[in-house]
Amino acid sequence: MIRKRITLTLIIIFLVFGPFGCATLGERWGDLSQDDKCRIIVNDMQDQLINLFEIGKVYVSAHPESQETWKGKIVPAISSANKAIATCILLIEGGDLTPGEAYRFIQPLINEVIGLLVDLGAIKTSSGEGSKWTQS
Repeated sequence: MIRKRITLTLIIIFLVFGPFGCATLGERWGDLSQDDKCRIIVNDMQDQLINLFEIGKVYVSAHPESQETWKGKIVPAISSANKAIATCILLIEGGDLTPGEAYRFIQPLINEVIGLLVDLGAIKTSSGEGSKWTQS
């Protein structure tokens, strides 16, 4: 038991102060070009949107009564967010977008999709400080 704790402590110390620690990642982020930062942010948001779409699909297949809301509200919201992502990708290629602008442009649309999935019941939120959403 003590050996496991020591090993775990050493791993944590290595991750914090080692070559792959947070400080190194921060330095690497600082070394990236604005376009690379935008690509990372947009790619992450695209992954979020794909995951939300999959969560919704699974929920609707298990709850066919929610099909109308899915097709009428959620799919158009996902489509809108996807178009915003495509626009950002084009702007990145032209060098006309900052990481902050990419985030401010796409994140509200993703938040809207999350809200619609919460209203549908596909995602449940835990109440309280620092609440997180989970798939239901």
